[in-house]
Amino acid sequence: MTQVSKAEEAQQQLAALLEQRWGVINQLDLHRFWPVFKQFAHKQFGVPAEDDLLLFECSLEETAGESTFYAGFIRQFSINSASGAYSHMEQMGCNFYYPALKHLRGFEETLWSDESDGEAGFASYFSRLESLPVFQALTLIAPERFELWNTKI
Repeated sequence: MTQVSKAEEAQQQLAALLEQRWGVINQLDLHRFWPVFKQFAHKQFGVPAEDDLLLFECSLEETAGESTFYAGFIRQFSINSASGAYSHMEQMGCNFYYPALKHLRGFEETLWSDESDGEAGFASYFSRLESLPVFQALTLIAPERFELWNTKI
């Protein structure tokens, strides 16, 4: 039997929380997603606080001549072997894709949580993120697409 990764487990739990709260999850906007993600950040997945981080990143993406503004909310786990040595990282993420509106073009952000954020329930991290002008702008715009994903790196 294959063991479910931390990232897969996290993705399943977030999807369940979103479905429980909003029903269909492929039509979410940031305004509805954010309180559920904050709740999800408090869920434990059996890794120490220093190995459980949050990341927000956003930028304009150019693909095949098309511009899209991307905003990603990522949870990253550092996984150790049974002996305690570092093994690998796993990430699960939630991506929002927006039209490349003129007022979004100047935004590019990367914001990581740190160990003290996790130990304190991420309140400081959430406050820093919510104060970013790009975050505030994205709460007012309907995304074109939303996706959940996970990967091992």
